[in-house]
Amino acid sequence: YIGVNDIWHKSMMGTGTDYDKFGKFYQAIVDKMKASGIQVIVCTPAVIGERHDGTNPQDGELNHYSNWIRKYAADNHLPLVDLRSAFLNYSKANNPNNQDSRILTYDRVHLNDAGNKLVAEQMWEKIKTIK
Repeated sequence: YIGVNDIWHKSMMGTGTDYDKFGKFYQAIVDKMKASGIQVIVCTPAVIGERHDGTNPQDGELNHYSNWIRKYAADNHLPLVDLRSAFLNYSKANNPNNQDSRILTYDRVHLNDAGNKLVAEQMWEKIKTIK
């Protein structure tokens, strides 16, 4: 899935992808995949920080990019795995101390075993619906 590094690298290192370019790049990647006969499933970016109260520094951008991907999926009739929502819902249910990390990631960004399991479950649920 695409988006986490676009946002994270922009804020941490000044690289990454600005919102106005993100959609163009995303469209180009999807077009290339479809031209190769690949069944595309689009996904929202998950988390950069695991606090569920909106206080992670990149929450606003993650939500902004995720909203674009949701609209893009709907407009283009593409299956969507909404990892952003899945991770937030999981964190609300399983992160009572509102920790920054160590629930689904080991460092706020990179997934631990539980995070990888959640992604796999979300992807599998969507894959099963595709004919």
